[in-house]
Parts: sequence; C-alpha cells; structure tokens
Amino acid sequence: QRNSQAELMVVQDASPLGQFRTDAAGEVTYLNRTFEIISGWPAAAVMGSSWHQIIHPEDLQRVSQDWSAATRNQTTFSSRYRFRKPDGTVVWVSAKGAPVWVDGRVTGFVGSIDDVTALHNAELALKAKQRQLEEIADALPVEVMYLHAAQQIGFANQALEERVGQPREQLEGQPLQAVLDAAEYQALKSALRRAMKGHTVIQEHEHGNGQIIQTTLIPAFDPVQNSVVGLHAMSQNITASKAEEKRLRSLSLTDALTGLGN
Repeated sequence: QRNSQAELMVVQDASPLGQFRTDAAGEVTYLNRTFEIISGWPAAAVMGSSWHQIIHPEDLQRVSQDWSAATRNQTTFSSRYRFRKPDGTVVWVSAKGAPVWVDGRVTGFVGSIDDVTALHNAELALKAKQRQLEEIADALPVEVMYLHAAQQIGFANQALEERVGQPREQLEGQPLQAVLDAAEYQALKSALRRAMKGHTVIQEHEHGNGQIIQTTLIPAFDPVQNSVVGLHAMSQNITASKAEEKRLRSLSLTDALTGLGN
C-alpha cells in the first residue's frame, strides 16, 4: 500500500495540471508539485485556509463567494481567476473542483487548475483588435455589415444603426430580410445569391425615398473548406454622385453656348 501511494504521488506530481484536495469545509489538504509551479507558492504556505492569500485581491471576493457556495451546496466549482506569486507577478488559471461523496456525504473536494495566462492574454488582444476594427468601421461614411451564410447579421457599424434606427446589439443575429424594407431586400436578393457563389458583386438600387444605394458584397471564405461562409457588405448613398454624373453627361452632349446637341 505504501508503494501504491508513492506511485500515485509521482503520477500526480507529473500531471500537467495542478491538483488539489480539500476537506469538507473547503480547507486545502493536498497540492501536487504542478500546483506549486503554476502558483509559485510552496504547498506548506497554502495549506488550510491560507489559499486565500495567493488569490489576486481583485478576484478574491468573487472566488471566495463562488467557493463558499460550492462547499455549502456541495456542488461543482468552476472559475477563472488570477494567482499573485510571491514575486508579485500574476498568472491566470482556470480552476475546476467537485465534491467527493462517501456513504452519502461529502468528505471533501478534489480539483485542478490549468495555467491559461497565454490564452487569456490572447483573448484580450483579440478583443482589443476587434474594438479597433469596430472603431474604424464606425468612422467610415458607409454602412458596413457582416452576413452569415444564412443571411443573419453578424456585425453592423454605426452608419447602419443610424439608417435603420436600431442599435447593433439588436441588429446582430437578425435576418437581413427583417431589417431592410421589402423593396430593398428584393432588389438585393439576386446579388446576395451570386455573392454566396463566390463572386464579388456591386449592386445599385433605389431606396423607397428615391435615394440611390450602391451595395458591394464580398464573399468571406473558409480557408480550410474553401467555401463561402458569409458576406462582407458595404452600402453607400450615391444619389449626389449619380446626379453629378448625369449633369456632366448632359454637358458633354450639349453645346454650352447654343444649347443644341453636339
């Protein structure tokens, strides 16, 4: 039995996940070597209720409340939070725990932690980039949106919000047909079908108020399947430029002095 316990300890210490056990009250009774490496704290310093000291102060209240609820209700625990190492550096971890039932009662909890610092930072960087792209899209004097393959709106910029009178939080997830008026959607139907076949399409149509709208549809491809998974759409009001184009065409066909045709 002693050899079996020693072998089990070696296996646990070799695990890529930090492992922990607590008693029924939620106080730590065991940490493996990986937990020490991830947290930066020796097991002796974290035993009992001392585990609170390694939680980042900004996360401590939330983690303590969630853990207390898990121990009180004898349910699973799952959370993402920060450890603050003795040298002041911070590591993000994803933690999971579950109650251990013996003869119908909870005798403790077992759980694991995983270092997700790189993943967390990558998610923050992605969100920052998304915000930058949204700010650029909002600054453009054209309507910009992304359509999923089923023609549901995945993104809408400020210009589209203002024209249809709905915030993007409401627009996103709606079918395009529900957002545009019937005549405008009918004018775009064939262009949408062609774009979903992989063609970039530029479509001009009149809006109900006599305005001329030019919409450019650019297919978005899945690089693995090489199939169209959605459309990038940009629409702008070209009424003024069309009127100017008509005026210039008229000038080129008419003698400015006599008014007669050239």
